[in-house]
Amino acid sequence: MATLSPEQAKLVEQLYYKAVGAYSRNDLGAASAHLKEILAINPAHKPALELRETIRLATKRN
Repeated sequence: MATLSPEQAKLVEQLYYKAVGAYSRNDLGAASAHLKEILAINPAHKPALELRETIRLATKRN
C-alpha cells in the first residue's frame, strides 16, 4: 500500500468524522458516501471498513 500524503491523510480523517457524524444522525446514505470516498483514497482504512460493516448489518436488519 502506498503511503498517503499529509493532505490525503487529513482528508481521510475529515471524511471519517463526517461519516461518524452522519451515522450518529442515522443518515446512513451520507455516512456510506463518506466511507466510499475514504476507501477510494485508502482501501485499508480499518475504522472506515468497520463502520461500513456496521452500516451494512444495520441496513440488513431493517
